[in-house]
Amino acid sequence: MLDGVDNNSVSTNVQELTTQVARPSVDSIQEFKISTNPYSAENGRSPGSLISVTTKGGTNGFHGALYEFHRNRVFDANNFFLNRAGRDKGQNIQNQFGGNAGGPIVKDRAFFFFNYEGTRIRKGSTRLGNVPTANEIRGDFSAAAAAVNRTLYSPVIDQVGDCVGRGNPFPGNIIPDRCLDPVAQRILSLVPGPNITPSSGPLNVKQFSAGAQHH
Repeated sequence: MLDGVDNNSVSTNVQELTTQVARPSVDSIQEFKISTNPYSAENGRSPGSLISVTTKGGTNGFHGALYEFHRNRVFDANNFFLNRAGRDKGQNIQNQFGGNAGGPIVKDRAFFFFNYEGTRIRKGSTRLGNVPTANEIRGDFSAAAAAVNRTLYSPVIDQVGDCVGRGNPFPGNIIPDRCLDPVAQRILSLVPGPNITPSSGPLNVKQFSAGAQHH
């Protein structure tokens, strides 16, 4: 309840989800009260608890406040995976600021109260992943196959020319040029190469890092 008015937004999908319609600024809240079951019938609807919030109002005197909460990455720790990859933590700057003012319009009769709050977040995120190496794009999987003691076999029968035939192993775990699809090669040429060196072993685990900035 917000100032005596129902403040629930109910949507039904797989299950019933209840969220707040309005989320007042913390500095605009005069008081809040939590009532547990049972409570009066006027506040019925469902069992559990009732959270009642009352916002501030103006008084016969003029009052106001300004505030800002600031956060940056100076005291944030880097995570394990970025440390291992030799990458720095991403940017994380958050500003939550606002102000309010209240006072009389007609003394003892009418009052005003105004509140504003803004949030600005500039947060960078870094993703670690795997991309094929230049050798793998050319069909050479010898290093990766040797690391896990596996052999690559042809899954298809070549319709043109002489490939290796269905179910036959690729010599040296290298796919011959004649077995590579030219369209697939053009698509793979668009994939960026590894940018973390040295890579984590012959399987090239977590050898590509990409960052993005969010506002």
